[in-house]
Amino acid sequence: MVTQALHQDRRMAIILAVSCFAMALWSMSCGGGGSSTAVTVTVANFVPSPNPIPFPNIAVAASETGSATVTNGGSQTWDIGTPQISGTNAADFSETDNCHPSVAPNASCTISVTFTPSAIGTRNATLTFTDNAPNSPQSVGLTGMGTGSSAGLVPLTLSFGTQSLGGTTPAQTVTLSNAGNATLSISGISVAPGPYSSDFSVSNNCNGSVTAGGNCTISVTFTPSSTNAESATLTVADNSVTGSTQTVSLTGTGNGPGASLSPSSYTFPSQTVGTASSAVPITLTNTGNANLTGINVAITGSNSGDFSQTNTCGSNGTLPSGSTGNTCTMNVTF
Repeated sequence: MVTQALHQDRRMAIILAVSCFAMALWSMSCGGGGSSTAVTVTVANFVPSPNPIPFPNIAVAASETGSATVTNGGSQTWDIGTPQISGTNAADFSETDNCHPSVAPNASCTISVTFTPSAIGTRNATLTFTDNAPNSPQSVGLTGMGTGSSAGLVPLTLSFGTQSLGGTTPAQTVTLSNAGNATLSISGISVAPGPYSSDFSVSNNCNGSVTAGGNCTISVTFTPSSTNAESATLTVADNSVTGSTQTVSLTGTGNGPGASLSPSSYTFPSQTVGTASSAVPITLTNTGNANLTGINVAITGSNSGDFSQTNTCGSNGTLPSGSTGNTCTMNVTF
């Protein structure tokens, strides 16, 4: 039919000749009735396997390398640019390969990707190649799971208010929870060393670990040893990826009187027997935050008869707390 058309219409023959020249590379056959050989050209193909590249569950900050093989199934050289990693968690993945800059027809190359999760949970990114394939750019999915424990304490402060000296408050509790997807291992629960650390007592039911999604309870009591405003820190040491130490602030104040003598000792100079020295004043101060009561002053000891005193403290006296009226004086002679 083609031959017949050429004989009938010279104008059509010219058009067909131009078409045949342009289409020769796409497997069309042209001529004046004779046979011809089809020309087939297949462009480069991008066939990664597997896609996406899978990674096992891995602890946060640890690393694991996965790989995929890319095969050029075409008859042209596959020319590629520098691969790029993009996506929400792109920083968690890094790539090396032997595909760049080109892969020959029917040859393969290997893409290696290292996964280093920076946080707990699913981490995703995309590895992209810009190349000479018809559907460029090409991409390989990257997905992995970061694992680890995540400790949290609630509340972060415990205030015990005011407690009588020598008495113990009711226990207050702190909840230790694990929001991660791996077991939280606890290496220690204690009150950090400090001037008042022994005034706070700690117990717990954690038994050394907390399962993923679980929690346990820490109980704290306060037994003040002074009338000062006391503070300390509850410390939990563990393997949480959010930080290996969790803390809770502890505060409380002891309630009661305090007694202080100034000076607390005194040595008289030599004195003639049978004569009295000048009086030496000794001050008693209520250093507490409650009334100091039942004050009685007496001199005792093997030579108590050689000393005498007068005082402003009174018999069974009282000194209030505060900065006014909280002192009395004893004048002692030898």
